[in-house]
Amino acid sequence: MNLLAEHNRDVLHDILEKAAADKSAMPGTPEQKIGDFYASCMDSPKIDAAGFIRWMTSWRALQRSRTANRSKTKRRTCRVWVSE
Repeated sequence: MNLLAEHNRDVLHDILEKAAADKSAMPGTPEQKIGDFYASCMDSPKIDAAGFIRWMTSWRALQRSRTANRSKTKRRTCRVWVSE
């Protein structure tokens, strides 16, 4: 089973590498979309430069949201407990 999984991974990797390298793919075709997507995922310096800032902004927003939701939940729980 592991040999089959490794073989499939290698085949998929080759397909993605070829699609990313093919600059003659027509715009809008699956080959062009897959190639562009894979190339953008493999562009580590660009991801590191831009991604961390976006990630950190999203993380902070998520934390604020969780904190706000916890406060609302606590208030609701207290009201239910007191009113019973």
